[in-house]
Amino acid sequence: MRQFQVTDLAEMNGWLRERGQSEYSVEALSAFGLFVPGVAVGFLYATDSSICLLEGYVTNPRAEADDRHQALEAITTGLITKAKERGSQHVVALVRSFDITQRARAHGFNRVPEQVWTKDLR
Repeated sequence: MRQFQVTDLAEMNGWLRERGQSEYSVEALSAFGLFVPGVAVGFLYATDSSICLLEGYVTNPRAEADDRHQALEAITTGLITKAKERGSQHVVALVRSFDITQRARAHGFNRVPEQVWTKDLR
């Protein structure tokens, strides 16, 4: 596992295309992400408060399920560690899949009964 680099974006977007999902632009990426080449990626989005977000998790649909699981576990642990190092007091995880929901629970996250709404400002 290593820090995500902009040159990894093409691989990440290829995984998203294979999954029928929208690609990320460079501008949408956080300054800090963790990357397991050929397997998975996840990002820590810092805010100007004590809260940060875990988001942008993507896995290679062609990678072995166990490799994806291990990579996501390492990425999640690494991102939480980075959040603590930067002084964050709360971490929010935006979740779209059952597997990531299970991972969030295993790491002690609590579900909040809120809705997430977005607005495209472009």
